[in-house]
Amino acid sequence: MQPSPGASSYEFLFSAIPENVEYYVEAGAVHSKHYNLKVIDLPSIKKLRVTYHFPSWSGMKDVVEDPGGDLRAVEGTEAEVAIETDRPLAKGVLM
Repeated sequence: MQPSPGASSYEFLFSAIPENVEYYVEAGAVHSKHYNLKVIDLPSIKKLRVTYHFPSWSGMKDVVEDPGGDLRAVEGTEAEVAIETDRPLAKGVLM
């Protein structure tokens, strides 16, 4: 564990954990309570489709990118994004 920058706490990064894990912290005779980390396999994106609706002043017709990728358009363009995953996704967030 490493001291947290600018805080009076400590931190540890668990990386690439393939299955659930239980952990605790021990320092001398002091033991923390036990914690459980649950590992889940998130759905992956299989297909991304982007439809651009350009502003009327541009005189441009709608454009579909299939497969889509990085979004690039003039200001005022609305992008409709359709995402297909390899399994159901309960609560997706586009960031």
